[in-house]
Order: sequence, then structure tokens, then C-alpha cells
Amino acid sequence: SFVDIINPVLTRTVNCQYSLLSQINVIHNEFQTLAINDSTVPEILQTLSLIVGIPSAFVDTYFNEIYYSDSNSSLAQSMQGVDPLEISGELLARYDSHLVAKQNTQFGYILFPKGELKASSDNCFQTAVEQAGIILILRMQTRISNQYVLEKYKGIFIEDILLNNIKEEAEIHNRASLYNWDFHDGGAAVAVDINNLKQNFTEKLDSHTNRLLEKLAEDIFTLSIQEIQQSFPNAKYMKQSDLIAFIVSAPPEERGSIVPQLREIFGRIQEKLKKISPFTITMGVGNYYENIRDIYKSYTEARISINLGYVLRWFDRILLYKDMGLYRMLTPIAAHPETQEFCEKYLKPL
Repeated sequence: SFVDIINPVLTRTVNCQYSLLSQINVIHNEFQTLAINDSTVPEILQTLSLIVGIPSAFVDTYFNEIYYSDSNSSLAQSMQGVDPLEISGELLARYDSHLVAKQNTQFGYILFPKGELKASSDNCFQTAVEQAGIILILRMQTRISNQYVLEKYKGIFIEDILLNNIKEEAEIHNRASLYNWDFHDGGAAVAVDINNLKQNFTEKLDSHTNRLLEKLAEDIFTLSIQEIQQSFPNAKYMKQSDLIAFIVSAPPEERGSIVPQLREIFGRIQEKLKKISPFTITMGVGNYYENIRDIYKSYTEARISINLGYVLRWFDRILLYKDMGLYRMLTPIAAHPETQEFCEKYLKPL
């Protein structure tokens, strides 16, 4: 009869659904515990791999790092040498992948050995992967927040040094030790100015244009940081609206190569900017000072070089204060009305 057929079918359907919901609840509780306990990325991946039964990896494209559920797994071995900066569709095609992203922000990819994830489909793998992705997003957002706060305080410290807002050398070294920095080799200030960016803020702005300008400036700052720290890993920096300033240090035997390296760095930034930004940059370089207490002088020199670049319309180039010659002498009087009057009265007739 109908009831003899439909009752067992419904019972089995309900039991299957209950079993599925029970598994999903267990998975949810597992990852909720990870979130509450502030677990690390490898711990999240280990839990995920226990559920789906295969090794996993997380390629962090934000901080450019790779994590594994098991560093000795075949997946980890196959990914040796992979650069998070060079993740491509071709590479992702070699693995089963899950994008970890929120709105317009991409954090990375969860990867599994190719074809093995489908074999685990009876273990609610999709729910586990999605839950792992959510926890990873929370971890990334926390780390980004912490980094932002830390970068802010580091930037304030560098600003204090460059603007001579610290009265004792001991204070510089004591505060530097909090961040495991060492300024005993002194340094030179290198300022990267985005040419004529502020002109765009004098016009009527809408929120979209403002966000676009901020994004362009941040892209230039990020590129500058990457290129300078590639050659000077210990370089420290502070950001302003249209300028980023670095303190570059080197032991005595390596200081002769600083300027040639900066010229090469500027060339690389110049070439890459042509592809990503309508703006150009000017790099101003101050003299090297043995005592970090005097680094504010180098920063002043770097800014003078950039300001002279604006007066002389010297954009898209590197300007060394020590090479500015006569222009350095003219800088203090350049903005005075008497200077303009003298030029009009005596130099213009000549």
C-alpha cells in the first residue's frame, strides 16, 4: 500500500537530512571553537583537512605567505617554490581551489590536491571549506587591523625623527628597540613625491574621485616600499598625503653604493608606474649623516631638492641634494617678492 512505501521513504529522507545537519553542526562548532580561541592559520587548515580527509594549503595573497595543514604532505612538496605574488590561473588549474574574499577584498586561496576534493563530497566538504574561509577572513581582518595600528605608531615614530621632534638620541634608540630596529649606523632620508597630486584636490571633488586618488597614491607608496626594501630591507618609512619618506641606512663600507642603488630603484619604479598610474614621481635624496639624531637635516635636504624640482619644473627624476649646486644657495630667497622684482628689473633686460 501507499503508506507502506512512503513512510520508509520519508523516514530515510528525514534521517539523511538529520545526519547531514548533524555533520554541519559539528563542523560549525569546530570552526567556532577555532574562532573563539584565536587559532593560527595552520591550525585552521589542520581542522579542515581532518574533516575533508585530504591535505590543504592557504595562499595568502595579501601578506604574500603560504600555509599548510601538513608541511610534509605531497601538496606542500608540490608547492615548493610557489610565489604568492605570481598566482595565476594556470597555477590554480593544477589544484582544487576556493577563493577567500570579502566584497572587493581578496585575501587568497585554499588549495587541495587536484581531483581529491570531489572524492570527499560525502563528508560535507563544501560546508567545511566555506567555514574555513570565513574563519580565515576573520583572521586576516584582525591581522590587517593590528598591522594598521602598528604601522601608524611606527610612522609617528619615524615622523618624530625626521621632523626633529625628539630631543635626546637615547630616546630614539630606546623607542627603536621596541620594534627591533637599529639606527646606530645613522642614515640618509629619501623622499618620494607624487608630482602634482595635490592639484587634483584643489578642484571640486566627489567621493569617487577622492577614493580613486587615494588608491593611486597608495599604489605608488606600496610600489616604492617594495622596491626600496628590496635593496634596503631595513629601510623605515612614513607616509603623507602625496609623499612617502624613507630612512635608508648602511654600514660604512657599503655607503658608497647607496646612490647607485637608489638610481636603479628609481628607474624600476619609473618603468612600473607607466603601467599602473597617470602620475610621475620625484625622488629627493638628502646627505648621509652618521648620527641618527641629525637625520632631520637629511630630510630637510630631500624636501628642498623636491621643492626645487617644482620651481624648475624638474619632474619624473631623482634629485640629489649634494648635486643641486648653485640652486641650493638660491633656495632661501626663491619665494621672496624682492627676488621677483630683481629678476624683472635687472635679469629680464639682459
